[in-house]
Amino acid sequence: MKKTNIYYLIIFLVLSSCSTVIIPSKSIDPNEMLISDEGMIIGTIALQTTNNANKIKYTFDYSSDKIEISENKSIDKKESGNVIIAPPRSILLHHEPDFIDGEFAVYFFKIKKINGNFHFYGLTTTDIVGTGMGTAELNTFTKINIPFEVEKGKIKYLGEIKYTEKVNQLGGRRIERIPQVNFEVKRERDTKKFNEMFPKIKLE
Repeated sequence: MKKTNIYYLIIFLVLSSCSTVIIPSKSIDPNEMLISDEGMIIGTIALQTTNNANKIKYTFDYSSDKIEISENKSIDKKESGNVIIAPPRSILLHHEPDFIDGEFAVYFFKIKKINGNFHFYGLTTTDIVGTGMGTAELNTFTKINIPFEVEKGKIKYLGEIKYTEKVNQLGGRRIERIPQVNFEVKRERDTKKFNEMFPKIKLE
């Protein structure tokens, strides 16, 4: 390998290692407590470990059912929020999940809010794409609808949000990636794993 190529590879690896890594389960306090009218849900997000090497961030947005979502409307943070996963990067994407299930990297997340009805309404994935001048970030928004309820004084299990991509060949090297988001309840699996990680938190 030429020295120039080695130099750029080292620069790339250094920059990649400095990328912000966000693992949602890191925000779960092992001694989690609820106050006032608060409640909490615990769920999992499963990301396919193949066909997504260019993805650097997944942002799942949610809001209160009292809010009508529009592109030009600011949303009160007390009534909304998001769950972000930004896996560590090197030459390829390397997940640091809470556990692996088949070909999926699975991450626990929590949402703690004042009691009420909410729903996940969108997923934004951020990809690194090549351009004539180097690389750039490309955001893709996918509309979703996953309702959930936060109940005062309770820590409840939600289920699994699963992200996959359907890859269509368009001819030659051209491909089309179609995001797919599904929801499934995997209580037995998730409760067992959660209790191993957070034995002091009673999950309903």
